[in-house]
Amino acid sequence: MAANVHRNPKSLANLMPKWPKGQSGNPGGRPPIPRVAVEAALANSLDAVVTLAQIRDDTKMAPGIRVKACQVLLERAFGKPTKGSIETATPARESMLKLGLLTNEELAILERLLLKASCGGNAKPK
Repeated sequence: MAANVHRNPKSLANLMPKWPKGQSGNPGGRPPIPRVAVEAALANSLDAVVTLAQIRDDTKMAPGIRVKACQVLLERAFGKPTKGSIETATPARESMLKLGLLTNEELAILERLLLKASCGGNAKPK
């Protein structure tokens, strides 16, 4: 009876290919993101951050949506915290260096957002 065992055809053992030891199943790695997609995302990223800030500040929005907007803004600025990391409360040094890549307009918007956040939303624009 053991020789005539019926195996589930959807079993993981049947789905996973047998790769030789030390050889990757994907030797070329992940394909690059098309340049057009990267340029479109970069062109719209500032608008996305401004929209998230508006959602965060809109008291008519549900609290859960506002919290999620805050979370996304923080992750955009400092990166996602790593699980179990002691340094999750402080920004990574690499994130701080990326500020040099921002344009003057982006820096001005960031400055206004940080000023507003630090003053409890009572900041006056320059």
